[in-house]
Amino acid sequence: MANVETTEIWRQIPPEEKFSLLSRAHSKGIASAIITIVVACTFAISLHNAWLMWGAIVVSPIIFQLAAGKAWRDLRPRLVLEYLAARSAARRYAFTAGSRDLAINFLFRGRMELTKENTEEDPMAALEASLENPGEIDVWIGLFGDAVVLMSERAGGAHCELAQVLGHKIELESRSLDDKGDYSSNKELYITALPERGASAPKKYRITSDAPAALIVFEKRLQVFLERARAEADKEAARLISGGTIGIE
Repeated sequence: MANVETTEIWRQIPPEEKFSLLSRAHSKGIASAIITIVVACTFAISLHNAWLMWGAIVVSPIIFQLAAGKAWRDLRPRLVLEYLAARSAARRYAFTAGSRDLAINFLFRGRMELTKENTEEDPMAALEASLENPGEIDVWIGLFGDAVVLMSERAGGAHCELAQVLGHKIELESRSLDDKGDYSSNKELYITALPERGASAPKKYRITSDAPAALIVFEKRLQVFLERARAEADKEAARLISGGTIGIE
């Protein structure tokens, strides 16, 4: 069961993070091979024995493989545990928000900033935004079949920045910064959460990521889930009206 869980979460990790992990493991292998050669060369010069230097050069590929493999075995479980913990926290916040589908569809790291748009004409909204806006922060972005969750890491654990059920109260906007269209590697997503009762203004979140492919996948899936959620909400509203449950004056 644990192996199945680990394999499942490993498949959900974006390729950019896997490549970054691989490069870190390779860098440790290269550093170990270089250190081995430098130490062997130092002894070869001191002992006037050239075979030490040539022997170190010959075995350096093996040193690289051993060191890189050990680094990979150390780093990979840590990354998997981080994603397992993030998935667990995202599920908790999605459940609190009212999600009925707690099977996470997509999870990745990004950055979030609460924008100051639409606050200039409302002094109270501007004051509220200035108090709540911590600037750009690192967040985990989780997408469920009927909800989206943004959460940051703090000293006490995960902190929910946004947990919203998909429907008409959430809007998605995409902006390409290099005019290369929907599949640009330099884009920003804007998620607007429309106000609930008692809220003074909608909150607009700007989302970016160092994993552009993951951001594109997130955008496409969120669009599909949004359209499906809105269609289901419209169908349910039409059914209630046609059934006479809701009266129209």
